[in-house]
Amino acid sequence: MPSSFEFIVLGGGIAGASAAYVLSRHGRVALLEKESQCGFHSTSRSAAVLSCAYGPRSWQILSAASAGFYAEPPERFTETSLAKPLGALYLGSAHEEESLRMRAADLVERGVACELISTETAGRMVPMVHMENFALALHEPGCVDLDTNALLNGYLREARRRGAKIMVKAEIGSITRSSSIWQIATGNETFEAPILIDSAGAWADEVAARAGLPRRGLTPLRRTAITFAPPAGHEARRWPMTFDLAETWYLKPEGRQIMCHPPTSCRPNPAMRSPMPTISRSPSTVSKASPA
Repeated sequence: MPSSFEFIVLGGGIAGASAAYVLSRHGRVALLEKESQCGFHSTSRSAAVLSCAYGPRSWQILSAASAGFYAEPPERFTETSLAKPLGALYLGSAHEEESLRMRAADLVERGVACELISTETAGRMVPMVHMENFALALHEPGCVDLDTNALLNGYLREARRRGAKIMVKAEIGSITRSSSIWQIATGNETFEAPILIDSAGAWADEVAARAGLPRRGLTPLRRTAITFAPPAGHEARRWPMTFDLAETWYLKPEGRQIMCHPPTSCRPNPAMRSPMPTISRSPSTVSKASPA
């Protein structure tokens, strides 16, 4: 006999875990994760910041609406702080200057604390970026660094406390629908529910195809992360998260190191389950500057 639930969530990353957390208030939830642990892919490898200036306007609005939860999570959700101060810096080239000014005006109108600053001032904040490539900068002091592990485990722990069933190593064999009920077969168990949530991240199209639904054009890509030591005499932990406005690269303080993502990606080999590769050279936009 299939195990019956009100909701089945496919994927145990941050999207699936948060969906299970919310839905567990309204009925029985089963969360099915293919890997040996939740948060195995993008969730555990994200830069993990909350910036109300990042991405399309709709993302910015959602980020601002979420800020209160991260600042003051519900009682028992976590024993550690979910967010710590970081700040964000967005760098615009000459042809992006007007766009950056418009973004800043819109953010201020929506109550997001931010300030347009000169590239000279920005250069003092992140002294290893070649500022001659940029014309203007936007500083968002309220950007915070998120503790992804605490957030993910908080969602899962509270969902379990409300009766959710969290299954790992639960690779989907088939997805069928009959009489308004979804039925998902894994290796040795079958689950059914009237509502199915596809939270498989970059693999959501693969799940949709198994359910007989149209693909949306999602493709998993393998990205490169670079970590390197800051120049001697610099305290990188005080630097803000820094993006170019086109969001083709970023750099972020990561402990005593700097993490950087260059504009490279590739299709992964399905057999590759290891973390992202780490290399030790820096992209052309940054250099190991001498102390001022």
